[in-house]
Amino acid sequence: MKTVKTTTSKLATTASTTMTTIATPLGPMTLAATARGLCGAWFEGQRHYPDTAGWAQGDSVFFESARAQLAAYFAGERVGFDIVSSGQVTGSHCLAGMVLDLSAGTVFQQAVWQALLRIPTGLSTSYGGIAQQLSNPKAVRAVGAAVGRNPVSIIVPCHRVLGADGSLTGYAGGLDRKIALLCMEGVAHIAQDNAKNAAKRGVIDVAKNTAASIMAPNSAPRPAQSQLL
Repeated sequence: MKTVKTTTSKLATTASTTMTTIATPLGPMTLAATARGLCGAWFEGQRHYPDTAGWAQGDSVFFESARAQLAAYFAGERVGFDIVSSGQVTGSHCLAGMVLDLSAGTVFQQAVWQALLRIPTGLSTSYGGIAQQLSNPKAVRAVGAAVGRNPVSIIVPCHRVLGADGSLTGYAGGLDRKIALLCMEGVAHIAQDNAKNAAKRGVIDVAKNTAASIMAPNSAPRPAQSQLL
């Protein structure tokens, strides 16, 4: 994978945060959880990777569903993720769905991350489209910053946000991973051959090959590409 310049996230580090590492076809990922739910999923070397010095290595009830659903996603056995509210967790056992704790973000960031969760698999949107959803059409740059700070990669699908013209834009986990994820999900924007992505042809080819190798031979077909407003 292409090396990504790392900057530290402002996500608070607390003794109650637990972390673990999982393997994925796109590289190792760090999962993190608080007592309230899964609060992070970052690729190794991702921009805005948090300072984990105060976190404990270990397991959490919230990791079980995350591991299982991510494995099924990469195997082509599911096209989305089942997320439940914290009120549906009983005792030490989480239901089949994942519980997310996005409370580390500002009110605005949390609103953007919730908007990302509403983008269906196989569809995409733009930063401007999210700003319009939030009834703040002038906040495009602020939306972009919040998308970049999304702490739960893949599950909160910031990779489904493209430029206003449908072009590929930055991704904290690396452009090659973004392309691979979009290929897996059936989003056809990566096929466009404009001046911006022509220079990245090598990255695009590698990502397409990676996506092809990830998808199981008998996996269900992904939804056809479309775009939200």
